[in-house]
Amino acid sequence: MLEVIERLGGAPVPASALETLVLPGRVAGYSPALLDELTSAGEIVWAGAGALPGGDGWLVLAPADGASLLLPEPAEVSMTPLHSAVLEALGGGGALFFRMLSDRAGGLLDGPAPADAEVADAIWDLVWAGLLTNDTLGPLRVLLGGGAPRRAAAPARAVPRPRPGRGGRYGFGRPSMPTRTGPPTVSGRWSLLPPRDDVDPTLRAHALALTLLERHGVLTRGAVAAERITGGFAAVYPVLRAMEEAGQARRGYFVEGLGGAQFALPGAVDRMRALAEPKNNKSPER
Repeated sequence: MLEVIERLGGAPVPASALETLVLPGRVAGYSPALLDELTSAGEIVWAGAGALPGGDGWLVLAPADGASLLLPEPAEVSMTPLHSAVLEALGGGGALFFRMLSDRAGGLLDGPAPADAEVADAIWDLVWAGLLTNDTLGPLRVLLGGGAPRRAAAPARAVPRPRPGRGGRYGFGRPSMPTRTGPPTVSGRWSLLPPRDDVDPTLRAHALALTLLERHGVLTRGAVAAERITGGFAAVYPVLRAMEEAGQARRGYFVEGLGGAQFALPGAVDRMRALAEPKNNKSPER
């Protein structure tokens, strides 16, 4: 499981397809608990890489020790005082459950405390911008409709009830208060993603190129274009050429019909040659 995610590291996939198509097609007997075990243990980090219609979005998984190198750069987001307060509340490090995060963010704002729905919307804006993450994918599953139903709570109605010892007099119930856990779309603990702006661009480019080579086996212009990488093949080509010159990768026409700019790791080339060689064609014994 961990090896599969390491090969997927940095590859954006639709969040709705991650656990319905991508991981079940690569991990035998996959269940969401397997991924949650890795994220809650700090082995894997997930990040948003842009929102999609219908509450969906692009999602990126990466090993925690390489997250700053493999996760995409944060996207722009229309910052409001509430967005800034959420980031400031998490700025001290660590992870916070929704209620504590909401209380801290509300304390940094002037005026009345924001409603839970407003804080939840701000959190998901920051998630899809690649700034926040959670220790599990539980809230994302609810957002996509795969978890508990996201039905809005019905407004509390005043229901008369008899008061003991008051005969025919009736009172009214206490108004319902927000739950301490908050909406199901923001369950779990939220934290800031590791910064990427202070990482050496050369290291990021090399880590990206190496991950692409390991993931695709034979890396082509079309494969890079499908990865939605900023700058496309032109941004990766100089690194691939430098790896070729250093003997870390090979360039050749390995697969017919995929163009001339093909790169592969030496081990992948050796495996392809072994498969292409005709089997030992000794004459059958009579």
